[in-house]
Amino acid sequence: MILREIVNSDGATITSLLNRISREKEIPLSTLKLNCRILKELGLIENAKFLPVSITNQGRVVVEVLGE
Repeated sequence: MILREIVNSDGATITSLLNRISREKEIPLSTLKLNCRILKELGLIENAKFLPVSITNQGRVVVEVLGE
């Protein structure tokens, strides 16, 4: 779900994206942050402070395999 949201995020930072997902889907923010850290460690996303979160080529492959 997080990968799909990043693909459709239009340049949002990771903080704003996770806050929105947390509100809309009623998922604890701490859970989303943990999952994003795992996605980053796996090389599926890239993010830096104050910059938009982006999905890597490997992340795009995962999204395609899972189906959008």
